[in-house]
Amino acid sequence: MGKHSDKAREILLDSAQELFALHGIDAVSNRRIAEHAGTANHSAVAYHFGDRDELVRALLNRHREEMGKRRRELIATLPEDAGVRDILACMILPWIEYLASRPMPSWHARFLFQVRSVPSVADALGSSVVESPEVEALIHRMQTALNHVPPEAWSAAAH
Repeated sequence: MGKHSDKAREILLDSAQELFALHGIDAVSNRRIAEHAGTANHSAVAYHFGDRDELVRALLNRHREEMGKRRRELIATLPEDAGVRDILACMILPWIEYLASRPMPSWHARFLFQVRSVPSVADALGSSVVESPEVEALIHRMQTALNHVPPEAWSAAAH
């Protein structure tokens, strides 16, 4: 896409994220997003993203590479026998750093909270996390670090 198109896409993403965070996913129309973005073209969201699910997916994956890079840096410093605390830090610290680096107000955390409340969209959130090879590797390391925990404790924690 051209520079103008990339900028328009970013403005639409910013507008959608803010409106979704403030009002909820289902309460905001594509038309309202376009208006909030300052475009007269009410089909801009459909043009750039297709449908609502693709817009939400684009928001969820927006800074994925940036966080993946930071996660890879942290993973590279982990010792082979890393403990649960260090593994969790690799999973969570990139998010904390990302959210702290955002200009205020940042709507991302509140947007993620809203995503969790819409079942059809929550699936996209779950799949966006699972699709990360870094997170998959960390989950595997966590399972290895916790292999001494009896299976009964896992099933009791799930209930």
